[in-house]
Order: sequence, then C-alpha cells, then structure tokens
Amino acid sequence: MDSDGLVLDYSKNLVDSSIVASLVQLAEARGVRQAIRAMFGGRPINATEKRSVLHVALRAKPVERLEVDGVDVVPLVHHELDRTARFAEQVRSGARRGFTGRRIRTIVNIGIGGSDLASRFHVAGVEYGV
Repeated sequence: MDSDGLVLDYSKNLVDSSIVASLVQLAEARGVRQAIRAMFGGRPINATEKRSVLHVALRAKPVERLEVDGVDVVPLVHHELDRTARFAEQVRSGARRGFTGRRIRTIVNIGIGGSDLASRFHVAGVEYGV
C-alpha cells in the first residue's frame, strides 16, 4: 500500500483493503486527525502528565518556532539535544568514564518512557547518564 510517499508492507500480515478501510474509519471516529493537529500544534495531549508531547520540536530546525504557554520550546529542545550529543561523544571517545574509572562500554536504561524519564531527571537535577 502506498499513500503520500509512505509505503506500508502488509505482505506478512493478514491485512486486506477492508481491514485498512475499517482501521481508517476507526481512526476518524476516534479523532486521530484532530489529535495529530493538536500534537503538532504543541497542545497538551499527554493526558497523564497534562502537557505537550513536543515530538514536533525534536524535528524542528533551530530557526523554527513552537510556542507552548507563550514559550518558544525549540531552543530548549535543541539545547538538550546538544547536551545529549556531547554526552554520547564523551562516552564514545572515552572522555566520560564510569565510577571505577574504566571506559563505559554498556548503557542500560529501564524506564516507562522518555517524557517521564526526562522530567524525572530534570526535577532531580540529574544529568543524563550520570
């Protein structure tokens, strides 16, 4: 199936055109189109945390703007992306070492999701990976 340059390969699934039509109908009935617009508009759609998901800000160029509650969040997101990239490079180069002083070879993160984990790190004042 091809739509708007997106190709979906259903060859390994028992999905036919009637199932796709039913899924599209269900998505329309559940307001998926409006939810997508809300997400890309920075509206708070994360019901449990009552905040914006900001996926669009992750993909935004530094010169773009996305205001949430009157604050342009794109520079904030890019600041964190830059911090993450610097940390990753420090680990890869061996400049950042573990507690024993040895190079970090394995990183394990067990969590319930990025938005929860990031907010917990932020509230705790913890740097990513430390």
